[in-house]
Amino acid sequence: MVAIAESCLTGKNGPIGATVKVDLGSLRRDSTYFGETQSRVVVSVAPDKLAALEKLAADFGVPYTVLGKTGDDHFTVDDVISLPLTNCSRLGRGHFNAAT
Repeated sequence: MVAIAESCLTGKNGPIGATVKVDLGSLRRDSTYFGETQSRVVVSVAPDKLAALEKLAADFGVPYTVLGKTGDDHFTVDDVISLPLTNCSRLGRGHFNAAT
């Protein structure tokens, strides 16, 4: 989720929200949301290009999961997290300022 939250704040056209639904399966919520498991990537694609991306993944045997969609002015994950991007942006700036 960290990569998605960061992506919401760093878009070339300014911040853009995201709504994400996660299938936890048997995993803990914190592990799923904040784990740094290797060999996973987050890809954003326009809705009209989704079928092409799904075909490409299938052609190469790459498993994938559609997590949600972008838009709006909030970062929302399941029914657990819903943050206005203005709050996320302030937190990000505070983090980066503290690191310099």
